[in-house]
Amino acid sequence: MLKLSAAFYYTYRKREVICEDGSRIICRGSEKSKRSLWIVTAFVLILFCIPYLNLGTTSPTDIDRAGIHTTFTIEGMTCSGCETPVELALGKLEGVNNVEASYAEKQVTIYHSANIPEEQVIKQELLKIGYNLTNSR
Repeated sequence: MLKLSAAFYYTYRKREVICEDGSRIICRGSEKSKRSLWIVTAFVLILFCIPYLNLGTTSPTDIDRAGIHTTFTIEGMTCSGCETPVELALGKLEGVNNVEASYAEKQVTIYHSANIPEEQVIKQELLKIGYNLTNSR
């Protein structure tokens, strides 16, 4: 916005121009410059306002969480950094929409379509990365 303000200042300010014959003329920016500045300003304002507009869309995470979910208890998570590998490993399974792992609760919630991967498949994926599935809720 500061640069846009400077652009308006330099476009609309009165400046003195010295001609070849020594005469002085007071002029401002050309009409083309003014028109371009207003077009850019409108574009910037539109881009600035878009995040604040509610266009009736839902975020992808809302859609992912809209389906059925199953929660599993996991052993072997030692820190919050363990959440990401679990989410990545289970997120690639067919039928899984979203995965939320929680180190604090020692569990993972899988949001899925009607066809959840078999518990054995989930257990194998977790074993590959060093975690153990204990039970489902």
